[in-house]
Amino acid sequence: MIIAVDVGYGFSKALNEYQRSAVFPSLVAPGQDRSLEGILARDSPAWTACTSG
Repeated sequence: MIIAVDVGYGFSKALNEYQRSAVFPSLVAPGQDRSLEGILARDSPAWTACTSG
């Protein structure tokens, strides 16, 4: 089954390959600190990204 989902600010919408759809209110959960401070801290391990081509 193929589906598409649009998570919006007011409503979330879903549509499948047979054009059946669903619309429902988007709910808000309590926020969390999502800063990069812990990832980019000086004492965090070093990471290296490699690409080929």
